[in-house]
Amino acid sequence: MKRRLLSVFLSMCMVLTLLPAAVLAAGDGGAGYTFEVNAPAELTVNQEYTGASVTLKGSDGAESCQAALIKVQITQSPEGSSPRIMATDTQGQAWNLAEVGQWGPPEGFPVAAGYDVTTGLTLTFDKEGEYTAVFQLVDLSNGNAVLAEASCTVNVTAEEHVAKLSSVSVVDGTDGFTPVTVPAVGQKLTANITAIDKDGSTVVIGSHPVNPDASYKWYYEDSPDTVLGTEPVYTVTSDNTGKVLCVDVDVSGYAGGPLTWKAEGAVSTPAKLSSVSVEDGTDGFTPVTVPAVGQKLTANITAIDKDGSTVVIGSHPVNPDASYKWYYEDSPDTVLGTEPVYTVTSDNTGKVLCVDVDVSGYAGGPLTWKAEGAVVRLYVITLDANGGTVPSSVLYTDAEGVLDSLPTPTRSGSYDFDGWYTASSGGGRITAPHTFTEDTTLYAHWSYSGGGSGGGGGGSSSSSSYAITVEKATGGAVKVSSTRADKGDTVTITVTSDSGYVLDTLTVTDKNGDKVALTDRNDGTYTFTMPGSKVTVQAAFVKSEAQTTLSFTDVPADAYYYDAVRWAVENGVTTGTSATTFAPDGVCTRAQVVTFLWRVNGSPAPTAAVSPFADVSVGSYYYDAVLWAVEQGITSGTSTTTFSPEASCTRAQVATFLWRTESSPAVSGGASFADVADNTYYTNAVIWAANSGVTSGTSATTFSPDAVCTRAQIVTFLYRALA
Repeated sequence: MKRRLLSVFLSMCMVLTLLPAAVLAAGDGGAGYTFEVNAPAELTVNQEYTGASVTLKGSDGAESCQAALIKVQITQSPEGSSPRIMATDTQGQAWNLAEVGQWGPPEGFPVAAGYDVTTGLTLTFDKEGEYTAVFQLVDLSNGNAVLAEASCTVNVTAEEHVAKLSSVSVVDGTDGFTPVTVPAVGQKLTANITAIDKDGSTVVIGSHPVNPDASYKWYYEDSPDTVLGTEPVYTVTSDNTGKVLCVDVDVSGYAGGPLTWKAEGAVSTPAKLSSVSVEDGTDGFTPVTVPAVGQKLTANITAIDKDGSTVVIGSHPVNPDASYKWYYEDSPDTVLGTEPVYTVTSDNTGKVLCVDVDVSGYAGGPLTWKAEGAVVRLYVITLDANGGTVPSSVLYTDAEGVLDSLPTPTRSGSYDFDGWYTASSGGGRITAPHTFTEDTTLYAHWSYSGGGSGGGGGGSSSSSSYAITVEKATGGAVKVSSTRADKGDTVTITVTSDSGYVLDTLTVTDKNGDKVALTDRNDGTYTFTMPGSKVTVQAAFVKSEAQTTLSFTDVPADAYYYDAVRWAVENGVTTGTSATTFAPDGVCTRAQVVTFLWRVNGSPAPTAAVSPFADVSVGSYYYDAVLWAVEQGITSGTSTTTFSPEASCTRAQVATFLWRTESSPAVSGGASFADVADNTYYTNAVIWAANSGVTSGTSATTFSPDAVCTRAQIVTFLYRALA
């Protein structure tokens, strides 16, 4: 970030040609320095003016200043406006001085007698009214003394519109803006206006007209004095049934108005919900009666449509405002999920699941589906073909643990399939049907039938054939030319990176952990010579240079936490408080902090299934995170029975959580902060955090252990400690 600000400062040191504009304001702070601000007296709304500039001069007798900073402040502007005063640095990066509030690095820059620098500015103002900008030269080393000051005022007027209104239409905002002729209950009608613009082109102004003073009047055809609404969008209600709707639209600045849209028919009778069923999204949508652990349940809705036909709305209803509530039959207040699809977990075992579905615009809801029996446990049977291939590598037992059949794998070459066994070599043979009592991996055994010293059962193909194992990687795929090879064979590895990722490292190790030499063929493939042992192929992928661009309006690019927030988003630690906000100054709870830590560590499944804390309920977003944190020794709660998930997390607690996540490494020396005693639970954690560069405290001598930790501080700590 310092490099960015330095590049900004360097652009100020680049003397630009002074553009021909009137000097609207000049000022002197009495220290021998003056500002000259060149800008027009009047502009129109959203007009981009590139001829403005600001010049800083120091007279021959000006006082020298080693740490100066130019501050920029908008002291007058219309309410709700977002003025732009843009300057460009030497790297081509544009900065809005009205938003940043300064020009120059935060540590300041030197000025002295004879200083004379001009910086070009581009001005844009988005609302009518007067805007006043104040420029100050501040001496940072002298109590922020103002060495020079100047201001300018620009009057912004509305752009004149001379277009003509031509038509108005209504589209339905509920399903992708489909034109509406006959409205139905539940639809959101949006009045869009077509106009002949001042250049002669036909444009659709939409529900946000060029002139925001547009007026709307929704009414019944036979009752024009009954005003139903005055906004661009109107939601059709059951009170409108049998009525013909109209809307008058008039836009200031456009001739030819008001215009009228009239529905071609009366509002129709609403459709009715008739039933809801649940299907299994894991195997082609088979109807579910008794749920099982691991199944993905999809709530599908049947409705009687407005024309009398029966339709299946499915999990993506016509009205996206449909609501879903998954819960236990004997505990309706325990909300398990609110999406159309719910994945059955081990926590649901022995419970009867229900889902309520309500769809806006359809009468008769909400409707309820209830499972015919309690959730049962299905066991996962993983098939390892041991050098061969099998159509499906994962099978599931039935509710009683029975697997009715097992597939027959195939293998190229002269090999006979000997059966499925509980170990890659040796083990017990399993035939179907078979009753399992736990998740199990079965291994194919082969006999070599091509002559020579072929191996028997246990997966051996020949005396010199060895296994090649490829470990799963995130961010790309790795494939090998064969899953087994003889000593001396050439094996080819093909690496494919996912979008946004690049290969970081690729290693092949033998049974002793020694690296096997690789040859890069520069086409995404690599080769190695098979040693006289099994090998393991490992690949690691990293994010490419095209990093994520943050959409958060409250995370400026020059914020100290910008890179940390971007890292947190890229790695699934957090998605923000909304699509456009991160809330960097918001306070983090204990539940949020352990959830962040859990996600950074890959969201591992905890060993325990039951929480020791009465205030950590099943179904909460932080349930698994808290159990994992307790198992890892990161926290023991605020008591033996409470975790206090909604309590604010302090800086001391966060430092301690991070230190324990790193296995509580030993520290040397004492705390350098006056407010951190030698015998607190967090002393060693703070020493470690300071020594590791995780934090430098709130000042040179204070850590503020009891201060609450903000969201910006949390992700910054995580980024510095774990990225």
